[in-house]
Amino acid sequence: MGFINWVKNHIVSSFAIVAGVAAISVSAANFASHRGKYDDYLKDYEKNKEELKLKVPQLPNSVGIVDNFVTYGEDEISSSKSTYKNNYLYFATDATVAPLSKDVAEEIKKLDESDNSKLNNYITSLDRFGGAITFKIDAETAGYADIAIEMRTNWKNDKGEYLPYENITDQIKIQINKLDVKTEELELPAERDSFTTLVLKGTWLLEGNNTLTITSSAYNPYKSDSNKVLYVVPDIRNVAVITDATVNLVHK
Repeated sequence: MGFINWVKNHIVSSFAIVAGVAAISVSAANFASHRGKYDDYLKDYEKNKEELKLKVPQLPNSVGIVDNFVTYGEDEISSSKSTYKNNYLYFATDATVAPLSKDVAEEIKKLDESDNSKLNNYITSLDRFGGAITFKIDAETAGYADIAIEMRTNWKNDKGEYLPYENITDQIKIQINKLDVKTEELELPAERDSFTTLVLKGTWLLEGNNTLTITSSAYNPYKSDSNKVLYVVPDIRNVAVITDATVNLVHK
């Protein structure tokens, strides 16, 4: 009987061991299966997140003043410091301007009265009653772009002297696809003989309509009988878009 009991006990123990090993194997298999599904979920999540990110507006990677960022020819871009290859040029006359007063609105003036080129034109006088200047960028395909805005001060003190903007977005609002672009200690000089290039680097262009808007926001503190300007708004000559996207550009 002792031998029979010993055999029975070892059979039970062996069965328990085998059952335990089987259970561990099943648990390991289930863990591996769940782990694989979780890894697949993470991959899909990251993919969907990146795809969604490309469908929503984003701020530029950086904002700076870059001298000679764009070299212009006769109403065209000859070259640029951008790494992107496609370039598009928006003139002052391509902008949509929404003045706060239709009676005292913007003006399109010439730098040289004898020059009929489109790059000779600039938007001015919107500072008298304020308003918004919008450039519409219609992208056939989405992609990154460097956007260069050519501007100069049109701000005078009560002595008639031109003033710099110590920090540009302290005086005006700049938006890309309705997102506020902020500058940090970027000065628009009191220089009137040339335009300053503000570059929005690494700006994501959505497929379809994109808007670059410059809006009056700061009141002009200098008042006199000859200077009844209410806001601070710079002269805007043109906007250059250098991009890896394809843009549908139709001039007005």
